[in-house]
Amino acid sequence: MSMSNITSNAPVVIIGAGIAGLTAAYCLKQKGISAIIIEAADRVGGRMTSDTIGGHVVDRGAQFLSTEYRIIIDMLRDLGLSQQLCETSQCSAIVRVGQPRRLRASRPLDALNLFGFYPMLKLAWNTLLLSRKQKDLSLSDYSQWMEFDTESTSTWSNREIDPPITEYLFEPMLQGFYFQTPEETSKAMAVALSAFGIRRAKTLSLRYGLGNLPETLAQGMNLKLDTPVHAIECLDGKVLVHTASETLTAHHVIVAVPAPVAKNLIVQRLEKRMDEEMQALLATPYSASINIACVTDKDFALPSNLKNIYGLLIPRKDRTAVSAVGIENNKNRGDDAAGHLFNIMLSHRAALEQMQAADNAIVAFAAQSVSDYFPTLPTRIKQSRVYRWPAAEPLSPVGRAATLRSYRQRSTQQVPSVLLAGDYMSMPFTEGAAESGYWAASLVAKTTNQRLQGMPASGHP
Repeated sequence: MSMSNITSNAPVVIIGAGIAGLTAAYCLKQKGISAIIIEAADRVGGRMTSDTIGGHVVDRGAQFLSTEYRIIIDMLRDLGLSQQLCETSQCSAIVRVGQPRRLRASRPLDALNLFGFYPMLKLAWNTLLLSRKQKDLSLSDYSQWMEFDTESTSTWSNREIDPPITEYLFEPMLQGFYFQTPEETSKAMAVALSAFGIRRAKTLSLRYGLGNLPETLAQGMNLKLDTPVHAIECLDGKVLVHTASETLTAHHVIVAVPAPVAKNLIVQRLEKRMDEEMQALLATPYSASINIACVTDKDFALPSNLKNIYGLLIPRKDRTAVSAVGIENNKNRGDDAAGHLFNIMLSHRAALEQMQAADNAIVAFAAQSVSDYFPTLPTRIKQSRVYRWPAAEPLSPVGRAATLRSYRQRSTQQVPSVLLAGDYMSMPFTEGAAESGYWAASLVAKTTNQRLQGMPASGHP
């Protein structure tokens, strides 16, 4: 491994300028602690970035916010961005036997059209039971949900509720939002998703794109873009961060990148001393997806059964390749650009199969895959853009919440020199990634202030 001889010092180094890393830097800055952020890409935001296509704003990865996203909502307010928040249409649809069935959070009886009376009754009863158990748990912090982290979603739902609920509620939600199956996903994740409905959460967007948040957070930060990190190692009580141009020496490093990337950065000298929880978290697998943004001509009209629908979810019993479609004009309803903007998301399996295909082939494939619901779409697309995400979302197998709880407890007792953050370190969505950065920064700030005040603040890797 080739290392530079140039060395600079920094109290805290943050690797990754996605929402986790930027939240960590923002938290430290508020506490008077400077940090250097190192980002391999040429832009900030990671999977929380936005582009413009045909006059429409398109979110490339993360698609929406929620009224339950307390950390992100607070940051938007503090940064003066809360006026950009707008409610999406609260209508969604799930396909069953080839037909989209409308669901509205304000009208629970809509679900009768999707599930039938008996499964709906069992779902209502279980929802009541769950509402008592989860009412005080944070939807930002996945480690709080370890009580439910005991079996898979499919095992629990098929036994306690009903197989149609598994197939037409949890399966399309898990695949459409996180590109994973109920068989490989913990009950804890399904219960947490149910809590959004129990708490009557509303989906939100940012008028100028979700990427506006990380871009605003990054302003005024000590940020190095286009700077891949080659390795991280602990040596003589310090942490060394090696890039092509320099080696930075820090008291603490927050590694805020996806688990597979983080694992590759940590060299053997540190890995031998990692505890079991850290190793298990770094082994977190990810699902893949491809987002296809399509803008139609100005005369395109939505089918009547999909007017006012924001998200269309397609269960595996009806799916060919697409797990979800965002009808973006119903997401940002102030959008007055010509034509309709669609965000079509391939399932994990389809994404793996199409990952190396040409952009125009992927667009044609995706449009044809949803032609049962949007019959004229394949011939009405005027502009398009393809976003490939080989590591789209971390999986939440049984045990991840419990492992997170143990890792956080140990880290709080003795703050490590290297702390992990990112979507696999909390809830697997933007709020969870932000919360993980906030958590890591809070620990670093505590030990940094103790060190500056001359108090003992020992750390371990």
